[in-house]
Formats: sequence, structure tokens, C-alpha cells
Amino acid sequence: MTETTQALLEVARLVAAGIVGALTVSLFNHLFTRSRERQSGRDTRRREFGSFVAGFKSQAAEGYYGGDHKIFVGMYRQTIPEMRRAAAAIEGDFRGERRAEFKRLVDAAIGIREGQADPGFRKRVSDSLDAILAFLDQKA
Repeated sequence: MTETTQALLEVARLVAAGIVGALTVSLFNHLFTRSRERQSGRDTRRREFGSFVAGFKSQAAEGYYGGDHKIFVGMYRQTIPEMRRAAAAIEGDFRGERRAEFKRLVDAAIGIREGQADPGFRKRVSDSLDAILAFLDQKA
């Protein structure tokens, strides 16, 4: 082999190594970016759901409706479909036991039944929403 041929082979090896290196870096960059975007989406959905629950909880606070139990019960019933929709949007972000726990908490919050003059109704609603907010604050 001549010296020129060896030099050309060495240049070809260096170019090939550069191409492989660039493709590898590009692939890892793509994978990390997708992972970061996925996590960012989860964080955004969780914040939006937490904001919805906190708003719902503020409506459950004593005095929000001037103490009118019937108006609060009506608001609660009207909010149930929106709560189901909002919960469904983030349910897939949890896995295994955490998903089951999340579903249990949401079902408990939207499944509260009241009597006509049930003084503990607001407290049960508020407590169930507090449990959801505490769950969302946990890291897993």
C-alpha cells in the first residue's frame, strides 16, 4: 500500500467516525428532548388539574355561597363532569398503585352524596379535595 492510499484510508476512517459520532449525539439529543417534553407535559397537566381542584375547593369553603347549602350542592353536581374530564386528562400520567390511588381519590371526591340539610357535606367535599391535592404534591 502506498503512502497516499494509507492517508486516504485514514481520512475515510476519520470521516466515518465523525459521521457515526454525529449520528449518535443526534439520536441521544432527540431521545433526551422527547423525554424532557413528555415530563414537561405531565408537569403542566398536573399543575392545571391541581389548579382546578384548588378552585373547586375554594368554592367548597364555608361562606362562598353565603351558607346556602342548596346552591353549593347544585354547584357540586355541575362540577362533577368537569372533574371527571380533568382527572381523565392526567390519569395516564400515573402508573400502577399510584394510578389506582388517584382514581380512588377522584371517585371519592365526585361520589359524595348529600342529604337535604347535611351539615357535614361541605366538609366531606373539602376533605376529599384536600386528599387529591396532597396526592398531587407527593413525588413518585
